[in-house]
Amino acid sequence: MAGVNINPNTGQPYGEAVIVDETGGYPLNVNSAGQAQVEDIEQAGYVALTSPPTNTNAAADTALAFPQQVNRLILQNTSSQNVYYDFDQTASTASFVLQPGAFLSYPKKHTNPHLYTVSAVPLNAANGILVRGAM
Repeated sequence: MAGVNINPNTGQPYGEAVIVDETGGYPLNVNSAGQAQVEDIEQAGYVALTSPPTNTNAAADTALAFPQQVNRLILQNTSSQNVYYDFDQTASTASFVLQPGAFLSYPKKHTNPHLYTVSAVPLNAANGILVRGAM
């Protein structure tokens, strides 16, 4: 059973409701427009790349692979050059860019992140690019 407040002006639910099923209650926040507000909380741990190369390819796309579809890409650029990245398609200098020293945690379901660097950059090593997936 769920208990919900109803806005008398709009007739829409708002506030906190508790949805109960056979496993117990789960809080659900509903805004004044009647829209559920869901927190994006990922599972513990990371998903490692499958057989990643030691370095990215110089001036060419580097296709990486996770063993399963992930819900989030996490990148940290500790190198001194821009890292261009894309999801499930070839990366180039026209792709998204992660500048030196930048960190990215992006919610995107995908299996194959792609990186492009002008010169070879170490993967998952100091002065390079750290790559993780999360569920």
